[in-house]
Amino acid sequence: MLGVGAMVRRMQKIEMERSWGRDNPRQLIINADDFGFTKSIIDGILQAIRHGIVTSTSVMANMPAALDTVGYLRSMGVDQSESILI
Repeated sequence: MLGVGAMVRRMQKIEMERSWGRDNPRQLIINADDFGFTKSIIDGILQAIRHGIVTSTSVMANMPAALDTVGYLRSMGVDQSESILI
């Protein structure tokens, strides 16, 4: 398993190779599911956000740790939007 730093470098290399020579490079969105499921999952996703790996996350609103996620994201200055999916 790759460390966070190695994963960031690998994703940057892949993105650079995909957009090489293009006037309008594509954007890669990496979503981390299960935000709010457990404290350890929250910590892992926050670390990935800080290192630029994760650009999107979805909160499991019915899990015990879900209420903590809003405060974490606000403290990091992350934009938030809400959606309800049924």
